[in-house]
Amino acid sequence: MSARHPDRIDTDIAQSKDKVEILPGHAHDLSAATFCLHNEDHTLGNALRYIIMKKCVSPPSPRRPSSPPGPVLMLRVCSPNVEFCGYSNPHPAEPKIHLRIQMYDNASAVTAFYKGLADLEDLFDAVEEKYSADLAKGDFER
Repeated sequence: MSARHPDRIDTDIAQSKDKVEILPGHAHDLSAATFCLHNEDHTLGNALRYIIMKKCVSPPSPRRPSSPPGPVLMLRVCSPNVEFCGYSNPHPAEPKIHLRIQMYDNASAVTAFYKGLADLEDLFDAVEEKYSADLAKGDFER
């Protein structure tokens, strides 16, 4: 169970042996590894690949007068040591994806995987918070 979401399964690899495994062929220092995520598809694969590969960017420029009012939804996601991250679905009939992570400077691919999951969860939480706040206002077409 996740601390922030008690109804969700924890993303800890050690507790999720049936969910995630590191495939053979990884680097001895785990700076490059392929993870097999069981019972997942392109929905998680592409989102996780994007979040893990995202480089640090400067904050957005100040809001233009033509922009809609309200706060800017921005999360600081930074993965400067990631050399490559990609995923594949080995076969359309198999409900699993392979996520490959390669790091610069012998950094840990496992750490990048955990960080990617945490960053993706933070993004989902921010979107849910913003959506719920706007929905609670009731200022939408019916």
